[in-house]
Amino acid sequence: MKTVKLIMSAMCVCTSILAFAQDKIDSTSQYAVIEHASNNEIKTLFGGNHTNGFYISYDLGFGTIDKKQTVETGGRLAWIIDHSIAIGFFGNGFVSASDFNKIIDNVNSNVTLAGGYGGFLIEPILFPKHPIHVSFPIELGVGGAGYQSSLYNPKTYDYMDNPNGDAFMVVKPGVEFEMNMLKFFRLGLGMQYRYVYGLNLNGFNKNDLNGLTASIAFKFGKF
Repeated sequence: MKTVKLIMSAMCVCTSILAFAQDKIDSTSQYAVIEHASNNEIKTLFGGNHTNGFYISYDLGFGTIDKKQTVETGGRLAWIIDHSIAIGFFGNGFVSASDFNKIIDNVNSNVTLAGGYGGFLIEPILFPKHPIHVSFPIELGVGGAGYQSSLYNPKTYDYMDNPNGDAFMVVKPGVEFEMNMLKFFRLGLGMQYRYVYGLNLNGFNKNDLNGLTASIAFKFGKF
């Protein structure tokens, strides 16, 4: 009789242990299934799986056009997805800091070149939560450049204006080192290379607008 009671007690203990273990396995399995489903959930661009932000910037750049110093100014407006990529628009204007000496219509002329361009921006960002990090802005757009020179007219013994301008396409990749100064303010120091296509200006080579630009950017927004 004692043996039967002992066996019955052992069976109860084993049953309790097995029930407890089964509960743990079930809960662990449910957690694993939930975690697996979460990890395999499709991430969408516009859904609720991302942290979104934005920024607006003022950009100031210094570069060269046909070996002459130029000043460039503009800005960007971008939407930031998951802190890691910005998509938006940009606009820039530029002017030569000194005159170009060009032979235009067989006349030696001093001209000041000016223009602007704008378009679409895409900007991957690496390690955005670090105090200092890197982004790679790529600008794609269209623009125009032109100048106005004074040519001597021997028939009227006077000078006449000779405007000249043309449109172009532009691709401008770059690298930018950003510093998180405040939660809503970033300071960026960058280098970009401007590739211009389709420019046809009297007195200028089609590649004269290609070149490096060093820039500083003041970015304000929700990062």
